[in-house]
Amino acid sequence: MGRPPGGRTRPLVGHSFGGLVSLAVALRRQVKLASLAILEAPAVELLSGQSEDRHYRTIRAMTADYFASFESGNAEAIATMIDFYGGEGTFASCPARVRSYAIDTTPANILDWASAYGFPACASSFKAASAC
Repeated sequence: MGRPPGGRTRPLVGHSFGGLVSLAVALRRQVKLASLAILEAPAVELLSGQSEDRHYRTIRAMTADYFASFESGNAEAIATMIDFYGGEGTFASCPARVRSYAIDTTPANILDWASAYGFPACASSFKAASAC
């Protein structure tokens, strides 16, 4: 993302892991943003140390189960993640082509999800970014 000419600002919108990338862009403060909209960004580390440890542990446990299921060769390991967020049976209720796509893209999802745990995020970072 280059700087707009004349020092103008631009809006930035990100969804899912794109939301995490958008958040990283905002926190680095190298691009002047008019606004920032983040939808469903997996900024899991925000939960840690924010009186949300129970939720953090729950998400970490789900992730460990998901990764272990994939590593053991379960072709439908992604169901663990999808059912966690959508409720039990969500994966099974998806059309076959959606399930196939989710299964085919599981290796990329695993890499993306693992990177979310390395994202350094804390409440003070957000306060500093909002002061831009």
